[in-house]
Amino acid sequence: MVASSENAQSHVYDVLRLLSAGLPTGGAGITLVVWTLVGVLAVRLSVYAAKFIMWQIKTRRAAKQFPVRHEKSHGLSREGTHRYHVRWLGPFIAVIGCDHPDNIKPILSNKTQKTDWAYRFFRPWLGDGLVVSEGSKWQRNRRLLTPAFHFDILKHYVKLFSESTNVLLEKWMSRGPGASVELFDDVGLMTLDNILKCSLGYNSSCQTNGQSAPYILAVHDLARLIDERIEYPPYHIDFIYYLSTRGRRFRQACKIVHSFSEQVITERKEELKKGDFTLSGARSGKCLDLLDILLQAKDEDGTGLSVSEIRDEVNTFLFGGHHTTASGISWTLFHLAQNKDYQDKCRREVYDPYRFSPENSENRSPHAFLPFSAGPRNCIGQNFAMNEMKVAIALILQRFYLELDDSKPPAVPCDRLTVQAKDGIWVNVHPLQTNA
Repeated sequence: MVASSENAQSHVYDVLRLLSAGLPTGGAGITLVVWTLVGVLAVRLSVYAAKFIMWQIKTRRAAKQFPVRHEKSHGLSREGTHRYHVRWLGPFIAVIGCDHPDNIKPILSNKTQKTDWAYRFFRPWLGDGLVVSEGSKWQRNRRLLTPAFHFDILKHYVKLFSESTNVLLEKWMSRGPGASVELFDDVGLMTLDNILKCSLGYNSSCQTNGQSAPYILAVHDLARLIDERIEYPPYHIDFIYYLSTRGRRFRQACKIVHSFSEQVITERKEELKKGDFTLSGARSGKCLDLLDILLQAKDEDGTGLSVSEIRDEVNTFLFGGHHTTASGISWTLFHLAQNKDYQDKCRREVYDPYRFSPENSENRSPHAFLPFSAGPRNCIGQNFAMNEMKVAIALILQRFYLELDDSKPPAVPCDRLTVQAKDGIWVNVHPLQTNA
C-alpha cells in the first residue's frame, strides 16, 4: 500500500509530462514547465498551511482549558489537584492527558474514531490492520483474528519463546563473564525472532546473523523512520516527506516488507491447499502460526481475508509484537538490575507482587493499570505478550545476575513509538553457577 499523496504526486507529474510534450523546445518551454510546477507546489502548500493554521487555532483553544504539565507523568493516580493536563510536544503539538481512572474509563469505552494525526504515518506500512482500521472493517477483522490468540494456540508458542531466549543467553555467554550488553538491541532481535516464528513460521536467524537480511533491515528502518517523521513537523506533510531522502527510503522499505509478506502468504496458501488443516491441527509437524489461522479464517457468509488484508494484519502484529515487548522486557531487566533485592526475589520464583494480589486489587479500579489499554480496542495480543515476557525474564534470571554498567550513560527514558532509553540500557551480565 502506498500513501494517497504519492498517487496525487504521480498525477501531477503525468500532467507535467503531457504539458511539456506539447510545448515548443527551448528555454520558453522549460520555463513554462518550471513555473507550472512552482504553481502546483504553491497551491498545495497553501492548502496545507490553511489546514495547519485552523488546526493550531482549535488546538490552542482546547489547551487553554487545562493546566500545563512540563514534566512527564509517571503513572495514574487518584491524588493530585488536576485530573487532566496538557503537555506540549514542541511548539505546535499539544497532548491532553488524563491521570485519573474515572476519567480514563469513558474515553477508552467510547467508540470515537481515532485521530488520524499520527496513525496515518503507519498506513503505508500497516495498511488497514487492527491498529489503524475503524468501524465495520475493524469489527470484522477483530472477530476473525480472535481465535489466533486462544489459549490452545498460545500454549504452543512457549517452546518457541524458550528457543529464542536460549539463543540470546548463549550469545551473552560467548561474550564472557561480566560482559556489557545493550538490552534494547539484543532483546529487540530476540522479540523480532519470536514474532517472525509465531506470525509467519519464518526462522530468520536474526539474532546470530545480525540485521543482514533485507527484510530485517527494512523492519528496523520503518520503525526508525516513523519515529523521525513524527518528531519533525515538516515531514508531516506527505508531499514534502515523499520527496525527501527519508521518504524515499521509507517507501522502499515498505516495498521490501510487503513483497516478502506477500511471497510467504502465497506460498503458504499453496501449501495449505495440499493438505487438510484445522485450527487444532499442525502443519508439517509444527504448531499453527498466525498466518495459518488467518488463511483459514471465514466470516458468517464464508468469505475469508484477502491477501492484502492478511498482509496488513501480519505486518501489524510484526510491529505490535516486536517493539512493545522488547521495551517491556528491557525496562523490567533494568529495574531488576537497579534493585538487587527484587532481582533475588524473582530468581527465587516469587512472582506475585503483593500490590497486585486479589485482596489488594479488590477495590482498585480496572482502569488504574493499563499496560494493554482497555475497552473494545484493548490489545488483542496481551496474553501473547505476557507469556513471552514471563518466559524471557524467567530464563534470563536463571542464567545471569544483572547489574547496571556504571561506565555507560545512565538510562534516560525517551518517548518514541515505545518508551526507549536515550543512550540505551547498558547492564553487565554475570553467569550464575548451576548444578547442571
